Amino acid sequence: NIFDYFTKLEHLFLQRNKLKYIDPEFFKKLVKLTKIDLSHNALTDIDPATFKTNTKLESLDISDNKLTIINPLTFEKLATLFRLGLSKNQLTKQTEEALVSTLQKTCNVCILELNDKKYDFATMNN
Repeated sequence: NIFDYFTKLEHLFLQRNKLKYIDPEFFKKLVKLTKIDLSHNALTDIDPATFKTNTKLESLDISDNKLTIINPLTFEKLATLFRLGLSKNQLTKQTEEALVSTLQKTCNVCILELNDKKYDFATMNN
């Protein structure tokens, strides 16, 4: 993995790279990451284990990809995640509803951007 030697990396910008797939081990050793931008790619799927070691992540942008389904448990280990961008994907209504329901309960994410909607869970849960 090219990033195995960049263990102190905090911000990673991979937008506009025509990425179609991310190996679940890709970010494994990047435990200090606070921001990942994967927007404007061609991702169709994200394995639920992809971000499991990125527990310091505060901002994750996966907007403008080709995702149709994403498991809400993909974000369960991200206790410090403040912003999750998923706009401009092709998520099914069921997936959107599951994401909102799960993230609102866990309140890991304070701001969820989902197509034409923006959810602020910090406000909703108070």
